[in-house]
Amino acid sequence: MCKVPLFYPQVRLFHMPDVRNHPVLIHCKRGKHRTGCRVGCLRKLQRWCLSSIFDEYQRHAAAKARVSDQRFMELFDISS
Repeated sequence: MCKVPLFYPQVRLFHMPDVRNHPVLIHCKRGKHRTGCRVGCLRKLQRWCLSSIFDEYQRHAAAKARVSDQRFMELFDISS
């Protein structure tokens, strides 16, 4: 299991695609879109196309989907 300090959320995200770190549970305390954004960024790391990422996000966020979340996912840099 990968042990990454809690204060490095982006570093933890980069560890998620590695199957040695599975299973992975993604959640947030407040339920205000952070989980959806995190999953969208993970999908970018998994090389999903942006339209598929947005489709999945909108399917699960439903009426709570936000353009700002999609913009964040679009601009998320996976080159690090």
